[in-house]
Amino acid sequence: MFKKLLVTILTFILSLSALFITGCKTKTDLNIYVVDGAPLVSVSNLIESSEINGAKVNVNVVSGVDALTGAIARGDANVAVCPINVAAKLYNGGVDVKLLSVNVFGVLKILSNEEVDIFDLKGNTVYNIGAGGTPDVTLKHLLTANGIEYTVNKETADSDKVNLKYVSSAEELIPLLKTGVAKFGVLGEPAVSKAVKVAGVKPIISLTDEWAKFYSEKYTQAGVIVSANLVKTNPKLVKALYNELKNSKNYAITNANSLKNVLISAGSSLQIDFTVDVINECNLGIENAFAIKKDVENYLTIIGDKLPNNNFYIDNEKL
Repeated sequence: MFKKLLVTILTFILSLSALFITGCKTKTDLNIYVVDGAPLVSVSNLIESSEINGAKVNVNVVSGVDALTGAIARGDANVAVCPINVAAKLYNGGVDVKLLSVNVFGVLKILSNEEVDIFDLKGNTVYNIGAGGTPDVTLKHLLTANGIEYTVNKETADSDKVNLKYVSSAEELIPLLKTGVAKFGVLGEPAVSKAVKVAGVKPIISLTDEWAKFYSEKYTQAGVIVSANLVKTNPKLVKALYNELKNSKNYAITNANSLKNVLISAGSSLQIDFTVDVINECNLGIENAFAIKKDVENYLTIIGDKLPNNNFYIDNEKL
C-alpha cells in the first residue's frame, strides 16, 4: 500500500517536473534586436518593460545592420527594428520574417559648415555611413533624381560630379567633420544632433525633404519585423507588442531628460542629451504594416528593390 502510494506521488511529481520543464522550454521571450540610433529610440519604452503579455522583454543593441541581420538569420532575434529595404531582402531571400509596422520615417541629413543646396555638392566629396546601406542608397537615388552624377572613392571629386566616400559609423564620421577632413557628411538623427554639438556643423540638406520633392509617398525608412513563427504561435503577443509600440514616441518625449540613461542601460553608445526637439527630429511614428503597404511598395520600387508578396505584411486587425 505504502509502496503504491509512494510510486503514485513520485509519478505525480515527475509529471509536474516534466510539465514545468516543457513550459520553460516553450515559454516565449521577446528578443528584440535594434541598431543604435533612432531605431533604438523608437522602442525606448520597451527597455524598462519586464514583460509584455507574459513574455519577458530583452532589448539587444547592435552596432550596425550586418550584426542585426546576423542575429535575425541565426534566430537569436524574433523581433527586430530593421531598415525596410533590408527587411524585404531578408524575406525575399527566404528568411521567414513579417513586417509588423513602420516606425521611422526619415532621419537622414547632410551636415556641413557651408550653406548649400544639393546641386552645390558637385565638385565635392560627401562622406556617408556605410556603403550599400539605406543612407547610401537614398543619397545615390536623390542625386540621380536631380540629374547629378556621382563617383565613388575617388581621391578628388570631378568638377561636375559628387564624389562619395564611406566610413563605418557616426562615431568615425563626426571627428572627420570636426577637423574638416570631411566637408560634407550624411548622418541620421540623433547622431545629427550630436555632430552639431561636438563638431560645430549644422544640417544643411534633409534627405527626407528632398525625397518629398519627388514623391508623395512616405519615406518608410525602418520598421519592426517579427518572426513568422512568433506570429503563428502567439498572435496575441504580437498584437500586444504593437499596442506597446504605439506609446514609444510619447514615452520618449515624456522622459526626454532621462532618455540618454535609459538607452545607455540597454547598451547604447549615444552620448546625447535628448530634448523634445531632438526626439521630434527622429521622425518617429507607428503605422500598421498592412495599412501602409502601398507606401512601402512604392519606396522599395523607387530604390530598385524586389517587392515582397502580401504574406510579408501583418494585418494587426486580424491578429
